This record gives sequence, structure tokens and C-alpha cells, in this order.
Amino acid sequence: MALEEDLMSLDEREPIDFVQVCIENNHSIIFENCLMDKPIYHWQLLKKKLDEQNISYQGTEEDGRIQNSPKSKGKNYELVGAGGALLRKDKKHLRLSGESSGYKIGPNEEYLDQIKKELPEWKVEISKQ
Repeated sequence: MALEEDLMSLDEREPIDFVQVCIENNHSIIFENCLMDKPIYHWQLLKKKLDEQNISYQGTEEDGRIQNSPKSKGKNYELVGAGGALLRKDKKHLRLSGESSGYKIGPNEEYLDQIKKELPEWKVEISKQ
């Protein structure tokens, strides 16, 4: 249960960001603590996952210049969700919510059942707040 191990390694007292990525038709969800003294952005989570998988991507364009942040969709991948997460390890409860301000996308409900299958003992939900 790699996903459960990932969740258990997080500090539930600190903010948590996530991205949902479909790479070559395989869904992944990546979580990381977003510390106040070392903020993490959704594009960094996406870039990290693409780099780990050796997936090439084009950077977004801003003011006529190519940026380091990957586009939300490429030849072999697509960012399908992003936002924040509330985690309660003791209750095995995971709530996805919010929206990526950079990518303008929130949690993807289509992949919720897949996450629940990976975490059968957990309560997993999406909050519309």
C-alpha cells in the first residue's frame, strides 16, 4: 500500500498539497507537505513526478518566455486534479479540497473510486468548500 505509506509519512499538522496525474493512462496522486518556510507549488509536484518517470514536457509560457512549470497536459501525461488535503491519520480520514491557483483545477472526482480502492480502510472524500 504505497499510497497509505505516503500519507503516513506526512505531517498532518502542516498544510498538504496534492496533484492527480494520469501518465500513460495510469492514475497517480502525489502528496507533499507545504511548509510555511519552504512553500511547494503544484507545478513543482507535477514536475517532480514527470521527472521521476522520465516524461518529457513543455514549460508554460508567461510574458513570452518559457517557464520551468510543466504545462497541464503533454504527450504522455495529463494533470487531472490538484488542491489541498486534510489528513487525520488516527481516524484514517482523507479530505481533498481547494484548487490549484496556477492550474485552475481542483480534485478530480472521476478518480476518487480508484483512490478508495488503494485505501480500503480509509474514509476518502472530496469537499466542495
